[in-house]
Amino acid sequence: MRSFRKISIAALAASLTLSSIAGAQPAVPAKDAPAKDAPAKDAPPAPPAPPAEESAPKQVDAAAKADAEAHFKKGLELLGEEAWAAALAEFLRSREIFPTRTATNNVAVCLRKLKRFDESLDMYVTLLREFPNMPEDKKSAAQKEISELQQLVGTVDIAGAEPGASIVVDGKPRQDFPLLEPLRVSAGTHTIRLFKEGFQPFEQSVDVAGGQTARITAKMPALAASGRLRVAEKDGKRLEVVVDGAVVGVTPWEGSISVGDHVVFLRGDGDLGTQPAAAPIAKGEATSLTLVAETLEASVLIDVQPPSASVRIDGVHVGRGIWDGRLRKGAHSVEALYEGYFPVKRDITLERGEHE
Repeated sequence: MRSFRKISIAALAASLTLSSIAGAQPAVPAKDAPAKDAPAKDAPPAPPAPPAEESAPKQVDAAAKADAEAHFKKGLELLGEEAWAAALAEFLRSREIFPTRTATNNVAVCLRKLKRFDESLDMYVTLLREFPNMPEDKKSAAQKEISELQQLVGTVDIAGAEPGASIVVDGKPRQDFPLLEPLRVSAGTHTIRLFKEGFQPFEQSVDVAGGQTARITAKMPALAASGRLRVAEKDGKRLEVVVDGAVVGVTPWEGSISVGDHVVFLRGDGDLGTQPAAAPIAKGEATSLTLVAETLEASVLIDVQPPSASVRIDGVHVGRGIWDGRLRKGAHSVEALYEGYFPVKRDITLERGEHE
């Protein structure tokens, strides 16, 4: 299922779009002009039962291999339906349990279909690195994909930030500053955020062209006005604390952050975690959050236009631009807001294991 909603304001010639993917099926290419990276319909990838050189070294038992094969076969079914997001989740799980060449290749294919070009490029590079003895025709095909994807991927170079600051791109933690090399991102508009306790967070939207480098100078002055935030898990579990997309520590955690509205969630092993929670911070005051860890059985990808639009999930502001994360199954409300545009609101219902 693919959902699409658009609202236009004639006076401003403006529109805001909220879209989400649920085992998404993008438009099928014309039969006389198939996409170059589409998997061959008459020759789907074989199940993961390759010879020794076709699997990366990893000690797993027979039951784990069977589990990996089950996820792989499910991924193949979804691949045939062009349900790229759901297929990606299955191939990733198969690869996590028992990495094979075909699963790795299929992860790269799904990522490209989802226009996550930087991640697709990284996965093709991983394919060549982990399976150097693959057949020459497969190696040549992967090298061709890398060459094409390099034209769809740019980089972001960051200077001037505080050493140790966490770098978050489109809501996902990437690295700490300073960078050893520029960050690789898909061509397009991205929201870059840097966070370090005791300093003013930095946020900027940047347009990145394929094959080009966008440069940012991130000034992070020491906090002149701050408050304290305390975060704990109700039953004392130790989970990562994520504030505004950056991992700041593990529960129980306390630190100084800037005055204003922030978003917090906890992240543990597997699907254990919490939904986003609002954390308003007032000058000189302490805010305490006690969150309850639970199994988050569904995931959602929210992509908005304009790319710097604010996103709210169940009334909690989770950031600007793309938001990709896990939620509990059931009903949720998603909103996108941007000055000069009509707000867009959509109610969704997530099922267990659903990737929307």
